[in-house]
Amino acid sequence: MFAGLPLASRLIGKDTSLLQPLPQTKRMIALAMLIYGWRKQGKRNWFKALIRSHDVIWNRRDIKPFFYQFYAYYAILKQSIRLGKHPLETTTFDIEWNGEQT
Repeated sequence: MFAGLPLASRLIGKDTSLLQPLPQTKRMIALAMLIYGWRKQGKRNWFKALIRSHDVIWNRRDIKPFFYQFYAYYAILKQSIRLGKHPLETTTFDIEWNGEQT
């Protein structure tokens, strides 16, 4: 069924080598780029990357994932306010362990 598809062979465990995109591949999660991307790259580089890359979540035949990401980010914001943490810290607070005993 998935013969010849490199991602599928890795998902089912037939191939365990690292799957890397081609160097010219320009993909992004646009919402994350809009919120966090400019801080690390500087505004000029960030804007170039933003206009030259394609959003991996947007698909005109299936628009729900694109719009649900805003709901997910809203939930993160709400939780970050409740916890008193930065939204980026909030995304991993429940899986992060800093050595504290429970």
